[in-house]
Amino acid sequence: MNREALEELVVMLNGIHDSKLNMTDWKCKTSACVIGHAGCNPWFIQKGFSIDQDANDPCYCNTVGESFIGWEAIEAFFGMPFKIADALFSHTAYDLETSGFSKLEESTQISIQQKANVKARVIARINKLLELMELGAKEEDILIQLHAI
Repeated sequence: MNREALEELVVMLNGIHDSKLNMTDWKCKTSACVIGHAGCNPWFIQKGFSIDQDANDPCYCNTVGESFIGWEAIEAFFGMPFKIADALFSHTAYDLETSGFSKLEESTQISIQQKANVKARVIARINKLLELMELGAKEEDILIQLHAI
């Protein structure tokens, strides 16, 4: 897995105001999810990862000229299988549909608090993944531990 990119995500997330995190959309330059923010971040763009503005999908072009779009771009760039990417970056991994989070107004205090909680959980999951990578954990063990956060 791309440890450097995961570490950069944590740095990036720590610099994003809670009100600008919306795990239900990866649009660039708005309130976006982690992937949306990464796709607009100069560090990630320099590495070939961005958001295609026309399709509104993540895209990645590697150093040998292979191109990927959507979840395949996320998997290829971060070097992780879909199930782990989904556990980190999908709004469904954070129970957002059932909490009503995606329907709350941006300006409400509850919305900002929920966003802060989700942001903390995303960071905690990334840090846990980095820790488990060091230990050489298997995918199924990683998934169990990520979903526990």
